[in-house]
Amino acid sequence: MNLYIKKFINQASYEEIVYFLRADTIILIKQIILFVFLLAVPFLANYFLQVSFPEVFENTILFPLLALLASAYFLTIWLVFFLAFIDYYLDFWIVTNDRIINVSQHLFSRTISELDLYKIQDVTVEAKGMLATMFNYGNVYIQTAGARQRFVFENIPNPRVVSKKIMELAEVDSKYHTGGGSSPQK
Repeated sequence: MNLYIKKFINQASYEEIVYFLRADTIILIKQIILFVFLLAVPFLANYFLQVSFPEVFENTILFPLLALLASAYFLTIWLVFFLAFIDYYLDFWIVTNDRIINVSQHLFSRTISELDLYKIQDVTVEAKGMLATMFNYGNVYIQTAGARQRFVFENIPNPRVVSKKIMELAEVDSKYHTGGGSSPQK
């Protein structure tokens, strides 16, 4: 995995990967729970129809139509879950000792954004809701002076620890770029 990332981000020889971040696993678990619930709906509807309206299953037109609708429903639910999983798995952030890389991929598109650490002005942490507080995940907002003024890490684990480390790295990198400190050779 590390070799893939090294080539993927064109990692310089002096650059070290500090964090490889992805949305917290609880986000995927919430989607799986919703997926299982939505998969159960047709089975509950089938039970209700068998108990309340058994003649529906004897109708030569209505029963195949319901089977077709149930199949389309299952296909749609699987497709939506598949797309949600792809969005979860292919979106990630890489924090190095020199920059932050945001990779946002979807089924047929990819966006890669970079931010030099020395351009960071402020880092804000946000944890909204009971689950975010209980499971220690949240958003980290990075304010910059560049063209893209805000960089967002969405639903990452341990956002306070990550934000503190990013500020430390930004301070070291800023000293290097202003000539006041030592950093790896560029």
